[in-house]
Amino acid sequence: GEPPAFAEECGPLRPVVESLLRQDPTERPDVEELSGWLRSLVRSAPEPEAGFDVVPLPAEDATRLPVVRRRGELVRKRRSRRGGGTHA
Repeated sequence: GEPPAFAEECGPLRPVVESLLRQDPTERPDVEELSGWLRSLVRSAPEPEAGFDVVPLPAEDATRLPVVRRRGELVRKRRSRRGGGTHA
């Protein structure tokens, strides 16, 4: 079959995209083959040029652990009232 027209815009990823879009699933690459292709593409990719599009990230606070968000309902646990303090 003819590859989709948008695949031409994928640049170096074109062969990967086209192989994933093959009509017959048995002709599509498996995870190991796909991982190898992507690793080789990353190794051969040119380094991005630093310019005005680069946004610096704030420095991470080494004293705080990252917050892990999980899907689903957020439930807050009540704090225990140790020490006998009153709550206003």
